[in-house]
Amino acid sequence: MADRVVFIDQGIVAASGAPREFLMSGANPRLAAFVGRFTEQARLLGPLAAPAEAPPTTSPNKG
Repeated sequence: MADRVVFIDQGIVAASGAPREFLMSGANPRLAAFVGRFTEQARLLGPLAAPAEAPPTTSPNKG
């Protein structure tokens, strides 16, 4: 995970910062539209994988 994200709009740095502040800032309408496309898709898709169960703690070769 990055500790800093940069949004480049038509070759110009339009926004940069920590991921949380970057995604939550509504300062740039094109950034909001770009992020909104993916957050809406994620909301519609829901979780992509079911939570995994913990793996067995014994060796498969030992009964």
